[in-house]
Amino acid sequence: MWHNVVRGDYTMRTKSLRNDIPDTTGVKAKLIAEIITFLQMFIPVSLAKRITSILLLLAGVPHDQVSAWTGSCDRSVRQWKKQIATGDTDKLLEIGSGAGRKSKFADIESQVLEEIEKGNYHTQQQIADMVKEKFNVEVSVMAVSRLLKKTASGN
Repeated sequence: MWHNVVRGDYTMRTKSLRNDIPDTTGVKAKLIAEIITFLQMFIPVSLAKRITSILLLLAGVPHDQVSAWTGSCDRSVRQWKKQIATGDTDKLLEIGSGAGRKSKFADIESQVLEEIEKGNYHTQQQIADMVKEKFNVEVSVMAVSRLLKKTASGN
């Protein structure tokens, strides 16, 4: 499909982005994956995928092709397309928290840390056993490791 593009004082006849290069070898998909990988150096992967998806949608690429190329959920891509169409772009680039599950240490973290400082614990397994014994909360060695890393970094 051809259309006219006005650039300053001249008009240029050009093909649309969707039909310019047939993607028979997956070149576009590879290039998009490389762009997302590059953007991940600066921003979270979810935001990199979202920005790339938005740019593809603005270029007129169909939403099912956008989700296939970027790895974004088709439902999300359709939602972004709707937000763009309605002009509701205020929250288009906001990434919500992953929420996730509450930590087993959430309510007893300070008490566990006090007990670690008072006690004579040398391994993470000993700390996990102490938490089970004193607080009746079963935690994994990895959970103890995350707690110790979190407190060591000052967060």
